[in-house]
Amino acid sequence: MKRLLSLLLFFTVFSTLNAADSYTSTLAEFLEASGVTATHEKLANDLATKFGVSTTDSKYTKVLGEQISKLNSDLAPIYKEYVTENDLKSMIKFFKSPVGKGFVDAQPEILEKSVGVISEWKSGLKDTLMKSGGDALKKSLPGFSF
Repeated sequence: MKRLLSLLLFFTVFSTLNAADSYTSTLAEFLEASGVTATHEKLANDLATKFGVSTTDSKYTKVLGEQISKLNSDLAPIYKEYVTENDLKSMIKFFKSPVGKGFVDAQPEILEKSVGVISEWKSGLKDTLMKSGGDALKKSLPGFSF
């Protein structure tokens, strides 16, 4: 009986670990296909360059690969809360399609061009909110001026 329980426990733990590895592997593929891994690599390369580390050195490449794998493992529980493995697989298909690849390729330029627009929008929103808040304050505090 103990042997049967031990075997059952082993297979339960093994299948749970295997499922976690499967999800992390699928997540890594999604992050790669969607361009997120390229962003992580660029951040790491920029940091390495600041520290005088050659990004073409094979030791650095090995460390970067290990660090990206660790990051993917660390991100897996967060993604798993919101995205099923099947959903990741569906998104991978999209990002590997011609339309998805085009989107990933254009994304850096879209973001770069969006920064100014978002900044202007935020400034206008701030002005609108300050005016609205000021009007509300004037109504709630008669005789108060600013």
